[in-house]
Amino acid sequence: MPSVYRTTHGRAVIADWCVKQLDAWTVPHTRSLLPTSAGHTHLTAAGVPGGPVSVLVVPGTNFNAATSLPLATALANHWPVHVADLPGQPGLSAPDRPRRDHTDWYAAWLSEVCTHLSGPLVMVGHSLGGAIALACDSPHIAGRVLIAPAGLAA
Repeated sequence: MPSVYRTTHGRAVIADWCVKQLDAWTVPHTRSLLPTSAGHTHLTAAGVPGGPVSVLVVPGTNFNAATSLPLATALANHWPVHVADLPGQPGLSAPDRPRRDHTDWYAAWLSEVCTHLSGPLVMVGHSLGGAIALACDSPHIAGRVLIAPAGLAA
């Protein structure tokens, strides 16, 4: 599988920037790595614990938890929120991209993430994340919100 990064140094620069943004975020939060079939997935969690639903933000192309902090902050004021960095996109998850059938590959990955978080979950999919949220058939999904969805048609 091809990597999203051209060089090891480039990957380190992006990872360093992401960590600095998350470390500076004033909202109490945790970060963890989840093993998945697509490689490790970086999860950022914040918000009011124990709500009737949790929100799972699925960022789009070239986005991640560190670039989604304003959205995560707004959501965390009301619900438990998780932001999953997509494998194969800049961020803190695995760097490898699928060669083809990326929607099915990402849908299977997202189903694994949902199983880890259990449910019920409301997906907030941005851009490519919207297409991934629609393609995922996890029984833990209670609803979907799409923001500027991309990848729905050629």
